[in-house]
Amino acid sequence: MSQAYFLLSDAFKTQRNQDSLTDDYKKAAISAVSIMTLRPFVPIDPGNVQLNAAYFANPIYAIAVANSWLSDRDLLQNFPFDYLRRFYHSLLRIRMPSLEPFIGCINSNGDYRSIESISLTWNEVEDIDGWIYKFWLLANQKQ
Repeated sequence: MSQAYFLLSDAFKTQRNQDSLTDDYKKAAISAVSIMTLRPFVPIDPGNVQLNAAYFANPIYAIAVANSWLSDRDLLQNFPFDYLRRFYHSLLRIRMPSLEPFIGCINSNGDYRSIESISLTWNEVEDIDGWIYKFWLLANQKQ
């Protein structure tokens, strides 16, 4: 998971021509995007998922990791589940085609460390930018 994070972070900085440190909003967004691209949790029977916790396992995990970069409080504690569900669904739509060779290498038990860099498309950069903004808004909401 950390390798995917650093591949995305380095590629994002390269595309944006940034040499600066990554702020916490970018860390949160890139962490969430990495998790949602790799999707570490897979239901045993994907066609028969009956619990929200199983269906949304990856988005819940992505939000928890992002939250750890942003705040010492649960940023989503005051949201009704219907709003959380919309947020989780938007996370489920994340795709980073530039990471597909990396994921393919993992799935084939290959040496994923041999992939030292990727190049993001402008659409992928814009998607990450959008998630940076969403996490900024979430972290800066009034309590």
